[in-house]
Amino acid sequence: MLLLLLGCLDHDPIPGGVDDRVFVAMQSHFTDFRSWTTITLDGEIDGHSGTERLVFVSALPEEGSDSFPVGTLIVKSAPVGETVELHAMVKRGGGYNPGGAPGWEWFELKESAGIPVILWRGEEPPSGEGYVVLGGEDSAVDGDCNSCHQAAYDNDYVHEVPL
Repeated sequence: MLLLLLGCLDHDPIPGGVDDRVFVAMQSHFTDFRSWTTITLDGEIDGHSGTERLVFVSALPEEGSDSFPVGTLIVKSAPVGETVELHAMVKRGGGYNPGGAPGWEWFELKESAGIPVILWRGEEPPSGEGYVVLGGEDSAVDGDCNSCHQAAYDNDYVHEVPL
């Protein structure tokens, strides 16, 4: 039982599996995401079109590295109609999500009184959840984060070129 409780603590990255360190993101890790490195994206990018989006990243790869460090949090903010969608990916490491985008965990957040709250998290979104593919009346939910991000395997599964 003690091991289970330790897994739920809000902590920094700790040594983990054979191949990597392990980081388990908690809600508090997203609290100051708007103060991280910010990148503005416009237009058609990675299958999502329409309007300006902001990407907030807690850590960039070290110079000469082709991967993000374990513990990296990336939050994407995109206006959809009258609301703003917040999706995140966190470099969890430790062999997590081996059949998808290895090492990455997916999140949807919602701000409540300025505080980001985790709506869902995991190797894939729950049924009927995920990114909204913009297209006016033809808008639809595309819930498969892994399939889309696998196309960016050569950039550690992160689409945005500036990262």
